[in-house]
Amino acid sequence: MKILVFGLLALVIVTQCNTKPSSDKGTTTAAKSSQNNLAVTQFDTISEQFITGYELMTHDLVELKIIDSSVTSQLSETCYCDTTIRLNDSISYSIISVNDEAGLCTYFFVTSLNNKNGKVIASKYLHSDCDADYSLDTHELHEHLIISKNKIEVSNTTIFQKKNKTSPGQKQNIDRKQTQKSLITISQTGQIK
Repeated sequence: MKILVFGLLALVIVTQCNTKPSSDKGTTTAAKSSQNNLAVTQFDTISEQFITGYELMTHDLVELKIIDSSVTSQLSETCYCDTTIRLNDSISYSIISVNDEAGLCTYFFVTSLNNKNGKVIASKYLHSDCDADYSLDTHELHEHLIISKNKIEVSNTTIFQKKNKTSPGQKQNIDRKQTQKSLITISQTGQIK
């Protein structure tokens, strides 16, 4: 009896191993379907992390083209979603921050998502926020501010130091500031302008 059961089990295993797909097209379609399911699952996970504020893996966001790695090639392994705003039932946008490996700069990106079809609509680099070198004659500060549901103001402030720095405090050594502002708009369809 044991030999019979073992023989039938072996026969089933051999039959399963020798089964070939009818064509390569079926294999390719199955592989593509598997990749699409993986991308949708990855998108769902990331969009959920945007809402909950959990730590994100930088390489996942680079793979989905949410973060442009050409800004700097030495990004840290993890990043964070600072803010997520829902524009309508299917479209939302998020502001992502990622540090460089040295911990000197933080890079900010905005990305819009279609949560119903699981796609990234657009992504844009906002600005960097790097440690200032106060020994120089000038340094820059970059900031962003959400001014309405679909508008982000990005400001670049150049700070000019006094020629004779007499005070140990940095604020007392400021001669003047020059600020430039730009406006980024996210449309109801998720386009970033």
